[in-house]
Amino acid sequence: MKAVLVGSTGLVGQEILKMLIHNTQIDEVKSFSRNTTPLQSPKLSQRIIDFDQMNQWDHELEADIAFSALGTTRSRAGSYQNQFKVDYTYQAQFAESCKRHQVNHFVLISSFGANGKSKIPYLKMKGELENFVATLNFPYLKILRPGPLVGARSHRRYAEEMMLPFNRWLAKIPGLSDLQPVSAEQVAKVAVLSAFDESDRKIISATQIRLSK
Repeated sequence: MKAVLVGSTGLVGQEILKMLIHNTQIDEVKSFSRNTTPLQSPKLSQRIIDFDQMNQWDHELEADIAFSALGTTRSRAGSYQNQFKVDYTYQAQFAESCKRHQVNHFVLISSFGANGKSKIPYLKMKGELENFVATLNFPYLKILRPGPLVGARSHRRYAEEMMLPFNRWLAKIPGLSDLQPVSAEQVAKVAVLSAFDESDRKIISATQIRLSK
């Protein structure tokens, strides 16, 4: 089986890449990003690409499974418009290209609280992306909505780190369990396992991700 991935240098994406490399059911992995990772494997090809020039590399997206794990923050992107380009536009274009190349199984890393009608811009953006990807009618689609992420980032997010203890406290309130932080490794594990789930469409909640064995 062949897998393609965008977002391989991010917190969840790098964990997905590790698991794909070590998964014996995967024969070939192609990673598309603006920077390479230190990971090496005979079955791994890392492509340095420009997301604004997708027409130059989308012909390489023929695969059985695709993983979309791009994401940034408004502060790191510099503006909401730039964040939208990374979190929505690039991933929507990637999904379109994967569909055009007849990828059967698409796995999207979204966010807890994603809702296209949310009044919170970030959650609205994530929800709109989920809705768009769903319209592409992949034979198999898995959408993961992890809670706050824990792990070693290449660029620290101090505001998010400060909120983790508060999120853990809130998660104890009935109905708010999705706010419990989850490790990037656990999210990646569930993402890769979901790619072999033959149900046609599934949304996997933060609580389901965290409690998955």
